[in-house]
Amino acid sequence: MDDSNKNLLLKRPINIKAIVTPRWKEEVQQQLQNQINQIDGQLQQIDIQGQKAIAEIKKQSMDPPGPQVS
Repeated sequence: MDDSNKNLLLKRPINIKAIVTPRWKEEVQQQLQNQINQIDGQLQQIDIQGQKAIAEIKKQSMDPPGPQVS
């Protein structure tokens, strides 16, 4: 018999209790704030890209390209 197939995997929900110290709370709040700031920056970049795309579409619709010759 192959010894590599002798694994047993059990999945079961467990409860974890942790003591929330003021220091831990501050660290977690700082991490969350950093993540919020990062996501906010990404949203701003997406907004700018969207505005540029809209402006380009408006520009193209006002100045349609000339006839294409194949």
